[in-house]
Amino acid sequence: MIFTILIFLNFFPSQDDYNTLNIEITELNNSDGSIVLELLDENENQILAFNNIPIVDNKSIFKIDSLRSGKYVLRFFNDNNGNGKLDTNLFGIPKEEFGNSNNVKPKFGPPNFKDMIFRIEGDLNLKMISQKINF
Repeated sequence: MIFTILIFLNFFPSQDDYNTLNIEITELNNSDGSIVLELLDENENQILAFNNIPIVDNKSIFKIDSLRSGKYVLRFFNDNNGNGKLDTNLFGIPKEEFGNSNNVKPKFGPPNFKDMIFRIEGDLNLKMISQKINF
């Protein structure tokens, strides 16, 4: 009987197991384009992807509801031309603004994935700062 109850509880988690993640992306150079956002788990598996998140007054605000407690990574870019991909130059350097959780800056290549991991164990407000590499 106890085993059955434990299995039942595992399949139907309580409301306490779900969290809200409020995301604010700031310091965008302009309000052109839209944000493309990706949420990954700690094993680099894509959990969610969003396109066309609006930019207003050089920032973007977005909310993800019903997110289970755990470790995650967020990445985004400002899709200025609407093609749905991060445009890069001949050397693979992004032409468009981008960012990630923990606001990790790239050093001679993409940021280390483990440095971008954050933990959510309750409702969380996450502020991400837009970055751009200028040449």
